[in-house]
Amino acid sequence: MNPHLEALIRLQEIDLRILELNRQASEFPQKIVALQQELGHRQVDALALKEQLESSQKERRKLEGEADLLRPRLSKYKDQLMEVKTNKEYQAVLKEIEGCKEEITQKEDIILDHMERVERLEREIKILEATYRQEEEQVRRQENDYKKSSAAIQVEIEQLATRKADLERFISQDLLERYKTLAQLRRGIALAEARDESCTVCHVKLRPQVFNDVRRNDQILSCESCNRILYYRGNAQEAFV
Repeated sequence: MNPHLEALIRLQEIDLRILELNRQASEFPQKIVALQQELGHRQVDALALKEQLESSQKERRKLEGEADLLRPRLSKYKDQLMEVKTNKEYQAVLKEIEGCKEEITQKEDIILDHMERVERLEREIKILEATYRQEEEQVRRQENDYKKSSAAIQVEIEQLATRKADLERFISQDLLERYKTLAQLRRGIALAEARDESCTVCHVKLRPQVFNDVRRNDQILSCESCNRILYYRGNAQEAFV
């Protein structure tokens, strides 16, 4: 194989691997932010439940206070009932007693509802807080994993950059510039494998003579459609990375 062509194949493999590693590394901060946002949603949910709990407890205390104020009035009416002298007065006081009892009962029913609601909210908050603690630990472990992976990626990128520099020194300046221009224009794919008489990237059929020339891998040839440098994998050495 033409040594410059072989070097270009290896260079592209390295460049594509670096691109992929950089893509992976760039995703880590986004993943961490997503995990932290999910935890933030848990906190918001817990805060909302605690606000409901506090509101229900406050309303219950208010109703208990109102009920406590009604009880002395009820006792007073009962005492008055013993002192009335006419049936009309008796019926009037009795009506007040019944109204006071009904009001106390209504408030006690609502108080009971609030007590049940408080118990339910307390259970939900307890479960939510336990879930939050578990997820917080999972996020912490995931963040550490991402940091380790990011560090490993940077080490691999540095190693690949060294190998890339060695290859670039071997390739002629004109050919290297051609490769870089194509890679920039073609999303990193400056070389394309020729297979079944076609360019495997743009899928355009190659002229038979061009394909036969490419199969020899002894010169720098380009696809007449996409302009990428062509090579034949059947004679190429194993991938460099």
